[in-house]
Amino acid sequence: MSLYGQAIPPDTRQILRLDSSKHNMALIDAMNIPTFIEMVDDVKGGCWTDVSAAKAKIELFLLDRGWKIVSRPQDAVATIQISVIGGALTSQFCSTAIQLNYLKYAFVSIEALSNDKMKADTLALMTFLSLGGISSTEKSSSNAQIFKLIQSCLNSILVEIKKAKNQLPEVLNKVVDTVPNS
Repeated sequence: MSLYGQAIPPDTRQILRLDSSKHNMALIDAMNIPTFIEMVDDVKGGCWTDVSAAKAKIELFLLDRGWKIVSRPQDAVATIQISVIGGALTSQFCSTAIQLNYLKYAFVSIEALSNDKMKADTLALMTFLSLGGISSTEKSSSNAQIFKLIQSCLNSILVEIKKAKNQLPEVLNKVVDTVPNS
């Protein structure tokens, strides 16, 4: 059995990459595309008992802000995945960790198959933003604290979208500056 490798020289062609700007330009259209809310519940010990209610509140929160929320993952172009793990520290206290990921299908260039005459792309589900937090609280207020952290992460996504939209004219000017004269 033999193993062969090939060194591929770096691509020196000038390429405008919207994802290299100060803010994540892939978030600009987030509110306008079908998005599924996925809840991953790995909390033990009765520390998070209202997962369905939390999902309904999150969907309503986003719908009120103009998002296109879908009820089936196969209808989505993007997913907001909310993972909560943790459990009871004692009979009265809980500790949980929350991670919120914004995932979206995007075309990704396959550099190894591309050259000056042809560009190869593939469609992939990519994480464009990931946020999280930790909560340690009394069990009686654990549900409310978890939802508060999730909502804080969602608000951070909305802020990033706003920053990206505000930067769009600057990025578009860079595109115009790099287009050769015809």
